[in-house]
Amino acid sequence: MISFIETKKETQAELKKIQKQKRAFKTICPKCPAWKLFNKEPDPVYTYHHLTPRAKRKILSKTDTFLWVTGAKRLSKKNKPYYNRNNTTFCTLTLPFKQIHEDTEIKAVALNQFLIEVKAKYKVKYYLWKAEKTKAGSLHFHILFDRFIHWEFINTTWNKNINKLGYVDRYQEKFSKMSWSEYWRYYDQTKYKNDKRSNLQVWNAYQKGVKTNWKCPNSTDIHRLKEVKSLTRYVGKYLGSADTNVSAEMSKKIQTDKINGKIWGLSTALSSIKNMGAEMIGELQREFSYICEKFSDKIKNFDFSSVVLVTLDELIENHCFSLSYLYINNIKKPPE
Repeated sequence: MISFIETKKETQAELKKIQKQKRAFKTICPKCPAWKLFNKEPDPVYTYHHLTPRAKRKILSKTDTFLWVTGAKRLSKKNKPYYNRNNTTFCTLTLPFKQIHEDTEIKAVALNQFLIEVKAKYKVKYYLWKAEKTKAGSLHFHILFDRFIHWEFINTTWNKNINKLGYVDRYQEKFSKMSWSEYWRYYDQTKYKNDKRSNLQVWNAYQKGVKTNWKCPNSTDIHRLKEVKSLTRYVGKYLGSADTNVSAEMSKKIQTDKINGKIWGLSTALSSIKNMGAEMIGELQREFSYICEKFSDKIKNFDFSSVVLVTLDELIENHCFSLSYLYINNIKKPPE
C-alpha cells in the first residue's frame, strides 16, 4: 500500500511538471528566439545549393579527361587546331515554356530519360552535364557527348520527354493563337540583344511553327566547335563557371540560381577514370625525362597538357620502376 501511494505521488508530481512546462510554452512569443526550441521547423524536403568552387575545379578536371579519352583535338594540314565533329557533341537543352515543375522532377522525368535514349541509340560512353537557371528562373542543361549526335534526334527526343510534363503542349497552346504580327511583336519585345536573326529568319521560324502546328519548338541548341580555338576554355565557360562575369552566356544575362538537387553529373565510365598526380622530383623526374626523350614520337599535345602514350610493359622494360609503381597505385582502370 505504501509503495502504491508513493508511486501515485510521483506520477502526480510528473503531471504537474508537464503542465508547468506547457504553461511556460504558451507564454513564449512566437517572435522570440526561444520559440524555435519548442517549435522546430521540419527539415526541408529538397536541398537547394550553388555550385561550389571545389565542384567547379572537378568539372574542369573531368572536362580535360573527357577531351583526352575522346581524342577531340586534331591538327589540320595547315597546322591549325581542328576539332573533329565525330568525337564530340556539345548541346544545350531548354524549356519552351516557363518552368512550372520542381527541378528534381524535370531531371527525373525528362533529362534522365533523354540520356537513356541517347546512350541506347548512339552507344554513348562518356558524357558530362551541368544544370543552370536563366534570369527568369527556368532550368536548362549543357551536355557534352563523346559522339556526333544529329541535331534532329536531340530536338525530337528532348521535346518528347519534356512533353511528359506538358511543356510542348503549353507552347503550342500559346503560339497557335498568334498571328504573324502578334508573333513579330512578341519576338521584338522579348528577344535578346545579341540575337542576330534577320527579319527573314524570324519569318521562316514562324512559317515552320505553322507548318508543324507548333509541336516542334526549337528547345535545343548545338554548339559549333569546328572554329573554336580552345575547346577546354570554351566548354569550361559553360560547364565549369557559375559566375555571369565570365560565363559564355553573359550577353544573355544567364545566372546560376539555387538549383534543386544535383547541379551536374557524368557517366559512370568517365567517373571511373581517376586522375593521377605526383610531384616530379628525384627519381621520378629522371625517369620521366628519359621516357619523354625515348618516346618523343608518342607525345600527344592538348590545349593545356601533354600525354606520353606508353604502356606499363614499356615502363618496366626501360627500368622505370618509380613511374610503374605510381601508375599501378593510381590508375584503377586505364581508359580504353
